[in-house]
Amino acid sequence: MNEGRCSHWNGTAGRYCHQTDHVRPYLQGPRCPVHTPAALAGLPEPDSTPLGAVVIDLAAERRRRRS
Repeated sequence: MNEGRCSHWNGTAGRYCHQTDHVRPYLQGPRCPVHTPAALAGLPEPDSTPLGAVVIDLAAERRRRRS
């Protein structure tokens, strides 16, 4: 499955979504905004967590150490 495409299976249509706009990684696989876990549950998307900032900082630190 292409990581740049939504991998939500639409059983009624018998196919994957394959949307490519605004796709983000989730535990279930890449998802477009319509098929995120929150969207499928009818809930609003949660705000960004501080953990996301920590992951970005760790990546920056790894790049800094390589230079």
